[in-house]
Amino acid sequence: MKRDRLRFLFRLFISMVTVIWFCSAVQWAELKTHLAQVHRPLLVIAILCHVPWVIPSAWRWKIIAGICGFPMSFRKSLRFCLIGIFFNTFLPTGNGGDVVRGLMASRDGGYPLGSMYATILVERMIGIGVTLCLVLIGSIVFLSGTAVPRAVLDSSALLLVCILAAGFLLVSRPFRALVRRTLEAASLSRFHLGARDAARVFDTCRRNPVRMAEAGMLTFVNQFIQIASAYLLCLAIPGCNATPGVLSVVIPLSFVAVLLPSIGGYGVREAGMVIFFGWFGISREPAAAFSILRLPFLWISALTGGILYLVFHTPPGGIDAPSRVNRLLRKVLLIR
Repeated sequence: MKRDRLRFLFRLFISMVTVIWFCSAVQWAELKTHLAQVHRPLLVIAILCHVPWVIPSAWRWKIIAGICGFPMSFRKSLRFCLIGIFFNTFLPTGNGGDVVRGLMASRDGGYPLGSMYATILVERMIGIGVTLCLVLIGSIVFLSGTAVPRAVLDSSALLLVCILAAGFLLVSRPFRALVRRTLEAASLSRFHLGARDAARVFDTCRRNPVRMAEAGMLTFVNQFIQIASAYLLCLAIPGCNATPGVLSVVIPLSFVAVLLPSIGGYGVREAGMVIFFGWFGISREPAAAFSILRLPFLWISALTGGILYLVFHTPPGGIDAPSRVNRLLRKVLLIR
């Protein structure tokens, strides 16, 4: 429990530091002017265009779970993803939303928990890998040869290589054999069972490259929706003259930034927007207005997930997954 407290305090510290930086870096009087001059009809259109962003992600998870022998309807996949977004957005769980949706899907379908977590891990790795590919493509095609874009290009390439190396490691037979021998030697039967289930998922994904490519294309669709809605939002904010090419770098980078430890990504996401837009000559106040007005885009999906969690309090089949989730949250939130 002490370790849990330390993790929570570290996430809280990162969020507080980035929020303080964000507040100190912006001229609030000018920011209020930009917010007051927002083109409201265009803002509404941008929000409506953003609404379906979670659909490709839910379909991606459905594909990965399906080929691994854990069929899931799109409706359930979408519901679990939205619930996960709710927990990630409004509670200090880090990536706890993935834990929650994996647990609920496992209990709902009677599937091994280790396998469901493995499908989420594969889905996440595909999403991050494709997102970094977009950053690389955007950096090469749209950016100038200044020092900062070159640093973005180098950092993105390094992260992409690390993700690819981790993916090859997970699906390699020697690695799985090493994990199995280690767990057997430690007599951790429960962990051994979970690792074996996860290894099957990784091996199945390795043997289905076409479906993995399909999952990757869904990530492109997801990012296209994000970039298109962000472009409409930029048009609605005076002075936020970001082109689609700039947004093809800024929006994917914002997703990478929230992987840093924080409370729901707050602070890191907003400070990142100000920094990323600043690379392309966009002043801090329009960038800050963009980051603030983009929060409702996320909250709409998160609140939808919260409502679904309340409505479907007991999953079909009578399995009491919420009781397991509540115990998990008490641990995560450090509630005695």
